[in-house]
Amino acid sequence: PRSEVGDLIVIFRAGAYGASASPQSFLGHPPPIELTIDGDEIL
Repeated sequence: PRSEVGDLIVIFRAGAYGASASPQSFLGHPPPIELTIDGDEIL
């Protein structure tokens, strides 16, 4: 399905490729919100 403004995008099993392992301010964009979730718990 097509994503729209306000949608959440989840990338499972991203390993070291999450936002915390990438350069900040890439192309001048603000950093995305990154959550680590284990079952029902937000770590």
